[in-house]
Amino acid sequence: MVIQSKIIKNEKISYIIRCPEQEDAEELSKLRVKIDGQTENLYRELERDY
Repeated sequence: MVIQSKIIKNEKISYIIRCPEQEDAEELSKLRVKIDGQTENLYRELERDY
């Protein structure tokens, strides 16, 4: 039973990744932009420090 539930969970997760709802896609793109921005800030700080 435990293995089956794990498989079902994994299928659900992979479905979400493959076919996100429009709203989820917007949230994901916002997160991506946020992460990219944070990464750029980190690079700037590193360049300034070294």
